Amino acid sequence: MNKISKLSIVKKKNKIKILFFTILISLCSVSWIQEEQQIKGNNFLINEPDTFQFDTFVILLNKNLDYLIKCLENGGLKESKNIDDIPFFIRDALNNWTDDNFSIANPNEEWQSTDIIFDTTLPNRNLLYMGIGENIFLISYYLGGNIGTSRHILIIKHENEKITDFWCGSSLESLDKKLEILEYIRNNKDKPWGLNTNMIYF
Repeated sequence: MNKISKLSIVKKKNKIKILFFTILISLCSVSWIQEEQQIKGNNFLINEPDTFQFDTFVILLNKNLDYLIKCLENGGLKESKNIDDIPFFIRDALNNWTDDNFSIANPNEEWQSTDIIFDTTLPNRNLLYMGIGENIFLISYYLGGNIGTSRHILIIKHENEKITDFWCGSSLESLDKKLEILEYIRNNKDKPWGLNTNMIYF
């Protein structure tokens, strides 16, 4: 076989390899896009088409967190230790997003801190902090579970009694002041698993 024939065969093989890898990369890209869309569409909302539907992808990657932090910094909050002060439209959304109607007790009230001795009459959460602003809502609380107590933070942006943005995260500290919450979020928002794992749980 002469050199020209050999060179031609090598070129054909290289073209086939390039074509193969191009197809492979395209298939991987399509798969990644479909997976991303599936994550983005994985809303936690339960059968309420008129209620705000949050995007788990945005929340887990803290895409909207900087904006919500600025809203909290710029807006005054009226602090309350009474869960009855939760605005009705926020309460309705929280009830809808959770399978226990977002059951929560005021500070110093009894609540279900673990499920070792389960009492269905007790709330699953215990309020740490609540701040109510004109267009922003901030709450932190304990949540009982089968591996002990966890701590959670929710931020809700709203306009004209309609929710427009939402973020939730977890904390390793018991945060009961606005400045403490903001400082904790700022210090942990860019850390892997700093505020969220791979699921939304509140």
